[in-house]
Amino acid sequence: GTLEQSWSGFSLQRLGEVIPVVVPAVDPTGHTNVSCDAQGALRFWIKTYWTSTSVTNGNSPGTTATVLELDAVNGAQSAIAWSLQVSADGNTVSLFAQTGAGLQVVLQAPISWQAGSWHSLVVDFGPQSSALFLDGALAAQGSSLSSIPPSVGQLVIGSTIAGINSSGADFDEFYSFGHPLTDSDVSQYWTLTSAQAALGPISDAEQ
Repeated sequence: GTLEQSWSGFSLQRLGEVIPVVVPAVDPTGHTNVSCDAQGALRFWIKTYWTSTSVTNGNSPGTTATVLELDAVNGAQSAIAWSLQVSADGNTVSLFAQTGAGLQVVLQAPISWQAGSWHSLVVDFGPQSSALFLDGALAAQGSSLSSIPPSVGQLVIGSTIAGINSSGADFDEFYSFGHPLTDSDVSQYWTLTSAQAALGPISDAEQ
């Protein structure tokens, strides 16, 4: 992937058709990267190259923008377990989970994002419920996400596993946790980091 200068050093660019960045739920040494069969959380920062149409002169993604996708992969076969997506107009972020009737919305929240601005996202998931935090605050809650064996779990960052419908965004400070984060966890992290993120890329002197 392409690396861009960022407020914490470098960020991962996911713009246009890309080679997918795939994180296995369990690495070859047996270390767990994503708790796809139990409860957990994913926390990261995102900066879009587009603006929500709810914002004046918004230049939306134009197509559905995939922020995260968890797939069950077995050889050449793959199936989506759940997907975090932004609508084509850039006004809504939705979490979809696989059901017997296909992908269904689990939770949804409105957004008004400006191109070039960093936003903090947290996705909590577990056997009973899921939650989405935006910029340090709880934005939506929903039902549980599909559980899949870690041996087949693959987390794709910023696009589908085919490298299409990319987020049109940069990703930074990506963390995975083996337990859901509380409101306090999320708000404290936001308080500690949001001012730094707003400063943008660090200077050559700071490097």
